[in-house]
Amino acid sequence: MNTNLAMVATPMAGAQGEDTSYKSAKITNGYGLISKAGVSVQRGITAHLNVNMNVKTLTQNTVTSWLKDNKSAFSNEQWSSVSDGFSASGAFGWLFGGSAGAYHNTHNKQLTASSSQQQGFLKSLHQQQETNVNINGTLDAVGTSFIPTEGFVFVEVTTITFDDNTSLNVINSSNSTVADASGSTNGVKKTGGKLNIVPL
Repeated sequence: MNTNLAMVATPMAGAQGEDTSYKSAKITNGYGLISKAGVSVQRGITAHLNVNMNVKTLTQNTVTSWLKDNKSAFSNEQWSSVSDGFSASGAFGWLFGGSAGAYHNTHNKQLTASSSQQQGFLKSLHQQQETNVNINGTLDAVGTSFIPTEGFVFVEVTTITFDDNTSLNVINSSNSTVADASGSTNGVKKTGGKLNIVPL
């Protein structure tokens, strides 16, 4: 399937603020570039893309623990969807947008907390601490076009910006892909490999 990724910057974290009402936030979700160098491939040629990058993010353990602490906010069906990978953007989709995909591939999409439960959800997230981590591993990519394409590694990034302009970032390394520098998957696709996130 040929697609263009909804590209976002692999963000640097802001400092935690003291003055937020937890009545609104903005969500950005897309794919951030995490490989410094690309590998050229064309139809039938497989290449290995190595990744070794340090970023600041909420760890998967932090996101999992935060969502489990807020499990009562979800119906059984919603919790089943959210807990299958513990997706931050999916959780916001259910609680503020009416579906798991409501905040997928978005840029600064506004959400409003209209209940004390939603405000509590935002407050509990705002209190989480980002961690410096190393993302490393290798993804395999194969060319799908006779025209050479330079492939790069991208991972899903969700950024939550609170009304005090501080932000938290969640990197989902299990949702990684390979595309050209513009985010197009027309000439290259991921065929395997795995990325690891290790706290520093």
